[in-house]
Amino acid sequence: MQLLANELSLHSQFHTVSDFHAAMGGLMAMRRVASNFDVEVECHRSFSERTPIKGVPFQKALFRFPLGERRIIANWLLQTGPYWENGHRHGEDDYFEFDGEIVTDCSVAEAAFRTLLGVECGLLSITPSDWCMSPTEVRWTYGNTKADHEIVEVFNCWSVEMLEEYLNQRSTSISSWNELGVFCRTHFVNLVFSEDCFSQMGRLPFAKCAANRLRHLFSILDDLVSERDQFGSRTRLGHELFRNNFTGDRALFSDSSDTEKRQFECDLTFKHPTNPSKTLFCTWHGKVRHQELRLHFAWPTEPDGPAYVVYVGPKITKR
Repeated sequence: MQLLANELSLHSQFHTVSDFHAAMGGLMAMRRVASNFDVEVECHRSFSERTPIKGVPFQKALFRFPLGERRIIANWLLQTGPYWENGHRHGEDDYFEFDGEIVTDCSVAEAAFRTLLGVECGLLSITPSDWCMSPTEVRWTYGNTKADHEIVEVFNCWSVEMLEEYLNQRSTSISSWNELGVFCRTHFVNLVFSEDCFSQMGRLPFAKCAANRLRHLFSILDDLVSERDQFGSRTRLGHELFRNNFTGDRALFSDSSDTEKRQFECDLTFKHPTNPSKTLFCTWHGKVRHQELRLHFAWPTEPDGPAYVVYVGPKITKR
């Protein structure tokens, strides 16, 4: 699950610093709830350039907050982020609208585009504002005619209770590594898992945040395999999924280094899940920071075939 702070929900709607202070307190409380579920709230640098009170810029109003709160908010929005535009996924040529207004290059558009790519991504909005509705329907125009568009429904949250309910619904359905394995084999129809794929997880304590992260990685991989046309070539969204998740410094999936391939050749060679007479050299992997977990799979896939997932467990290539 990914969450973006909706900077458009700050639109000069407050009359006093006290009202703005209370509203920011609600947003920061939602950020703390997200952190408890191991979800970072990304923001846009323009958030701190918005005007919360008519004629009063953000930083001037923020200066009147208590010192401790001011430092926390400033550290997030003005210094450390994370800022989603550092690795944003929708481009300048993508055209997004909400309620007749252009929202391209805003968090609303980014959340919509990530949703199109199969990523669970929602918005956190300030209240009161004009953005207290969920789902938020965003119009994505990808061609030159009126027919070339798609309506994207984006989860939008503006209260702690609403966010807790949503994140709890996502996380409580899986409470063990065994349940994670059953869930993955059942839901990700474009992935084929080896029989002993999850065997190494049994010696690790269950961690809900790691399970959610693994499920997210499997979801991306499953979507990538499914985004192929009748000739086996990637669709436009398939190319976007690959570019955003398999390339760049922040890629969720990567290949092992040449050194690792030489030193760990035996460890990275697995039995083929459906053909015991064959083996697969699976150097491509997805990464989970918590517990330093990896999921290894055969890549690239056949044009009309599944992705074979052969290992989920602690990092293999530790030196």
